[in-house]
Amino acid sequence: MAGQGQGQGVFRYAEAGGARIGWLRGDGRFAPLPGASLGGFLGLDAAARDAAIASAMAGEGRAVGEVEALALVDDGAAVWALALNYDSHVSEGAHQRPDHPMLFLRLPDSFAPHGGALIEPRATQQFDYEGELAVYIGRGGADIGREDAMAHVGGYACCNEGSVREWQRHTSQITPGKNFWRSGALGPAVRPAGDGYDPYAARIATRINGAQEQGALVGEMLFRIDEVIAYVSTITPLRPGDLILMGTPGGVGFRRKPQLFLDPGDTVEVEIDGLGVLANTVEAR
Repeated sequence: MAGQGQGQGVFRYAEAGGARIGWLRGDGRFAPLPGASLGGFLGLDAAARDAAIASAMAGEGRAVGEVEALALVDDGAAVWALALNYDSHVSEGAHQRPDHPMLFLRLPDSFAPHGGALIEPRATQQFDYEGELAVYIGRGGADIGREDAMAHVGGYACCNEGSVREWQRHTSQITPGKNFWRSGALGPAVRPAGDGYDPYAARIATRINGAQEQGALVGEMLFRIDEVIAYVSTITPLRPGDLILMGTPGGVGFRRKPQLFLDPGDTVEVEIDGLGVLANTVEAR
């Protein structure tokens, strides 16, 4: 797969007691960007955004190791996620193909940053992986028409939508199993939209300890990005910095025979063409 290495794009880090954003340059260095939120930067018009990126690339920059990376989601952002959005995932669970997007919500603190630890909860023996495309909203709005929806996309990143299967199956509401602290991850950086990137032409792969367990073309998804933006914005206004996680293809550990779950020490990588490699190691809580 052709990726961006560790990715060029926007990431979050901690400094002076607060969150900051910077441009990750792909050479192990970054440059600070104006503002403190992903939503604020992704919501800039193209000229202002491009000028900020050009300035960041021109300087000497700072070493990424000098700062603490933060999860790639603003505090207070809404994180909408889709279940059963690839036929391969629908069929492996013997589900019916949904007529509408199957949505649930995740909390921002359920995600770790690229390179940070995924935390295996004490309450599970079924800690699972799900490689997904994350779509960031750049321009907010309500009742967005499908024909206008892609103009509201601010950027893209890789996601491991980690899941705690026992808690997901306690009731028909899967939300508890999707919200354990630092059970998922986003990264390595947000690639801003508008540079000609076509997510549907990209391949997604999930690797556990170097072995590929999931692989698909992103364009195989059932409900497309524009359709989901239109659907969600009918429910509630979308804001800059909100996320939509576009679902996982087949190959999740819960559906394998024998099943494959994550243990402390395991490394999880999610790679999407053009978006880099999101890598995390599992630790026990």
